[in-house]
Formats: sequence, structure tokens, C-alpha cells
Amino acid sequence: MPEKDARVIFVTLDRAGIHEPINGEGMLKELLCRFPMEEIWIGSAEEYPCLSVQTNGERACLTYFHEEGLMWQSHGTASEGTAFYAGGELWEAPADAVISRSEAVMCAVDFYRTQSRPGCIQWQQL
Repeated sequence: MPEKDARVIFVTLDRAGIHEPINGEGMLKELLCRFPMEEIWIGSAEEYPCLSVQTNGERACLTYFHEEGLMWQSHGTASEGTAFYAGGELWEAPADAVISRSEAVMCAVDFYRTQSRPGCIQWQQL
């Protein structure tokens, strides 16, 4: 398995069935903006940590998995919940978990760089 410093990051687009290595931050940003509504998993060859990015238009919801049983969800200030795909099924995230897509992209890039919980937003532990 690669060392953490190797930053071998894989992205899985659940509904599209794509599993591909990410080669640089630019490629990650492009992938995160390619689909209007998608669930994207970002992680390394290790099971943890990983980041789930769920998008719907200009809204997003993130879940950061540190280790089994230890996870956080984005904490936002939306006025209403938003429907997202999770595991191929539609679900509605509560308003306090919804952030902007641009914030989600910043968090994904931060995770890509550090492989730790991004510090660019507030989180709520689940």
C-alpha cells in the first residue's frame, strides 16, 4: 500500500460507475464540477480517511470518515434541506448539513492535499 505522503487518491462516482485515480488538484476540481448531481467518494488505497461529496446544482453535503464509527458531516446554514444521492438512493440532507458547491470543492482540494478533515468549513460529528 502507498505511503500517506504518496497522495494516491482515487475517486469513485457511484451512479456513473467510474473509479479513477486523480492526477492533480486541477483534475479533481474538474471532476467535482462535471456532474450537476452526483455522489463522489475521495480516498486513498487505505479504507480511511475518506470524503464523500454529494452535489446537487450549487449545493453540496460532505461526510468525512476518519475511521470506522468516527465521522463528521458538513455544517451549513441553508434555509431548507436538499436532495442528494447517497449509495445510489435519493435522500434529503437537513438544512444544517448543506453547504455551497464551491465550499465543497475547496474542502475536496484540502482533503486531497492533507488526507485529513478539511478545515475550510464547520463540521458536526455524527
